[in-house]
Amino acid sequence: MNWKMGKQPKYSEADKKDWAARYEKGETLTAIASSVGAQRRTVLEALKKQSVQLRGNPRSFDRSKILELLALGKTQAEVARELGCSARLVSDVKNGKVAE
Repeated sequence: MNWKMGKQPKYSEADKKDWAARYEKGETLTAIASSVGAQRRTVLEALKKQSVQLRGNPRSFDRSKILELLALGKTQAEVARELGCSARLVSDVKNGKVAE
């Protein structure tokens, strides 16, 4: 969606529920916002109003738990959802890009 002269578009409750569903499936705030032409902050506030549990701070994660779940055969997306972090963080841990 495009808007002019500082007027922000109005999003329906159905739109906001869709954002929540997408976020809970692992999509990022930035990706959702970009795909619908919204500001990231707009999506964030909509999720908060719906009491969606936001994923945690990537600086506070359990590296050993990530590796344990991966070893059990879970996908990166499944691990991310279970631990409340991004799939990117899980990938970085798996590939040794995150220091212990």
